[in-house]
Amino acid sequence: MLAVVLSEILANEPGGSTTLEWIELEIRQSTSLAGYTLKAGARDLVLPDRLFAPGFTVICRDSVRFEQHFGDSSGVWGDVSSEDYPLIEASFSLTNSSGAVELVSPDTVDRFQWDGTAPDGVSYERIGDRMWQVTASSVGSTPGRRNHGAPVRIDWAIVDVQADPGPSQVSVRVLVENTGTDSSGSAVLLRHSQGSVLDSASVSGPSGALHPVTLSGPVEQGFNRLSIELADDERTANNHRDLHFLTGESPVLFSELYVVPEATEPEWIEIRVTSDTGLTVSGLQLADTRDTTRFQADQTSLAPDTYAILTEDSLAFTLHFGEVGAPVLQADHWPTLNNDGDTLTLLLMGAVSDHVGYPSAGSRRGVALERIGSSAVWNWSVAPGGATPGGDNSVDVPYTADIELDIAPNPFAAGYGERATIAYRVPFGAEGQLQLYGGDGRRLRTLFDTRPFVSGEVTWDGRDQSGQLLPVGVYLVCMRLFSPRELVRLAPVAIGR
Repeated sequence: MLAVVLSEILANEPGGSTTLEWIELEIRQSTSLAGYTLKAGARDLVLPDRLFAPGFTVICRDSVRFEQHFGDSSGVWGDVSSEDYPLIEASFSLTNSSGAVELVSPDTVDRFQWDGTAPDGVSYERIGDRMWQVTASSVGSTPGRRNHGAPVRIDWAIVDVQADPGPSQVSVRVLVENTGTDSSGSAVLLRHSQGSVLDSASVSGPSGALHPVTLSGPVEQGFNRLSIELADDERTANNHRDLHFLTGESPVLFSELYVVPEATEPEWIEIRVTSDTGLTVSGLQLADTRDTTRFQADQTSLAPDTYAILTEDSLAFTLHFGEVGAPVLQADHWPTLNNDGDTLTLLLMGAVSDHVGYPSAGSRRGVALERIGSSAVWNWSVAPGGATPGGDNSVDVPYTADIELDIAPNPFAAGYGERATIAYRVPFGAEGQLQLYGGDGRRLRTLFDTRPFVSGEVTWDGRDQSGQLLPVGVYLVCMRLFSPRELVRLAPVAIGR
């Protein structure tokens, strides 16, 4: 058992007073904190070299303000019985929306990480060796006192839930823990939002036992709202986990990412509504690997097959890009887009609608990364202005099986004189062009341009328009039709060694 552990953290200070942030340690046996370091935000705090008795110790940003708010406001700490725990003042800062605190000893590391913002003045508290939760205490936090969720005799908790939805069934992996002090059993339920139980399993074991459980049940096309529940016990706050997910086509997708703007331009993201019924902005959330933002105050309705712009500064966006024919929505707070690459998630009503990882932007300032159609293929914009906010992307027209492309061999050894044969089949009477693009979105070669055809083939020797042999890598073959209707098809082709 660890001698000292993190016990409670108040990251979202009451009333916006950041000096009221604090971290509570539980001293489980008489211990000197010599050699202990507390990593809080960007600070590494060396803890005092003195002996601490079993109990709780609070590290705060401002001991005077702490005493005023959490003590008797006499101006003296320890003058009443409720102020009977040590208070250490230190310089640190915690982020409301996400962050981590680490307690590093010579032998171990104890760590807690949070994602999402707890309510104003409400703490995160430890309720077992592995489990944390937003406290359900009526006063929002319990500095210097046993946590509201401290262990009880009979208590099972949901540790983790992972859903794997298929076309007609969902498989849910659940990890539960006996966080009570006694050996006991419980039931794990997969429940539909309308109340019916879709599947269940029984678990039992001693205190600290971990049980993985797999449940399954039918799903519907579109939004699915299920929940994982445990049988009632002495603490019910950790017995429920909502499970929201989508099956079928996503109702809203990322369309364009403006990651590295010019000096005075704001970052922005374009989304495209693919739902037949549209959606309301207030249900949207945008997340990266560090932060999540919402559009809760925005009741704007987005019509089907339309675009919208999500940005850090709607006024600055309009100043630089003008009226773009699409709603410009400013987030509650903006998760700064990482120039070196990141992962973005678009959620609707708590369910993941789209998820994209983007690469380092390198030196591409003022150039957007754009989705090609509704595919999973992304490329840097080839538009003259570097981006097309509110409009179709520079390579974005409907995809269809009416165009067929077959490339062989693929990859091919262009450096040894080998050629790739690109066979194509298109609708009767179509007119179009066949071009090659690099991974950076630059057009490298036009194999033919604006001619009528039905099917045929053409060879490529791995050279660009000027006759230069291209390096080893993956390229895109783009077949675009202009008549009788506009269609496009992409296929990767690789030059090997």
